[in-house]
Amino acid sequence: MDTSLTDWSIEKMIRTCTEEIRELLIQNNDYLLTLAKALNAKGNLTPEEVVTIAREFGNLLIIKEENYLHLAEYQKLLEK
Repeated sequence: MDTSLTDWSIEKMIRTCTEEIRELLIQNNDYLLTLAKALNAKGNLTPEEVVTIAREFGNLLIIKEENYLHLAEYQKLLEK
């Protein structure tokens, strides 16, 4: 990246995020490959199938009703 075009702190943030994403992808490689193989084999997956695969890898997923939106610390945002 050309740091002369952007602010140094933005460049640092982008590098940090890139490193974090790379690490997350490496940590979840087997899980992501299993999801991809299941999707390739079936053409589509139900939410229940995704949850089952996730649990095999120790990931806890919860199926919510359609249009559910979770905003972390939403109450704190309202109180401002």
